[in-house]
Amino acid sequence: MYMNIILPDNIWPQVFLWIIGKPYLFRIPKYDWEDRGVSETNIRVLSEQIWKQVQILNQYHSSKVVILSDANKHSILSGDAIVSNLTDLAIFVLASDCVPIMLHDRVSKTIWVIHAGRKWLEWDIIKKTIDVFTNKFQSKIMDIQVFIWPCISQKNYQLWLDEIKPFKELYFDFIQSSIKSPWKYYLDIRNIAKKQIQDTGITVENISISSECTYENNDKFHSYRRHCHMKQKSYGNNAFGIWIS
Repeated sequence: MYMNIILPDNIWPQVFLWIIGKPYLFRIPKYDWEDRGVSETNIRVLSEQIWKQVQILNQYHSSKVVILSDANKHSILSGDAIVSNLTDLAIFVLASDCVPIMLHDRVSKTIWVIHAGRKWLEWDIIKKTIDVFTNKFQSKIMDIQVFIWPCISQKNYQLWLDEIKPFKELYFDFIQSSIKSPWKYYLDIRNIAKKQIQDTGITVENISISSECTYENNDKFHSYRRHCHMKQKSYGNNAFGIWIS
């Protein structure tokens, strides 16, 4: 299956953001039944449509930040965040319900994508990546703009007590207990990500945030959790990308 939803948006001057939803593969297949040819075709078609080389990491649930350069831009790279100031390629992150985040430094023309799920937020991947911005690219916090893409909403993200423990102290306001079960809670990963971004000094005026829920919008987005609840085979991803014109 191939891409069927492409939503281009030019939110910041000279910076382009795209969503590509409903499953479709943009990664090195993880399972025997996944078709490598489909993923390779999708990446080629995407590259042809935006006139840019496309770099998508082999994401593996880590806090690793990859810095792109002319030396490694054609390589297969692994991690869960990419930082780049190259203008000849687009960087994409894959997410099924997790929080995809884009950053742009309007002065240094540096861009960043991150795959921020519950564990990544626990591991402070946002702060680690912004540290790369400020240390390697000499970015100033006041110049960084942020866009938080669609992810699963709090009311659809139910977890066990042990799973929300790392967030109870710092993010109590983003946890809601379940009326039906005392051992289950609902976690607001969208606004936890926003809070962590603000904690770095980035002001709310420089943060744009989508209210769309990947779980609820079956026509538009793939959702790993929705597929599991419906006992369907879950495969593919939503792809979220950014590049500088």
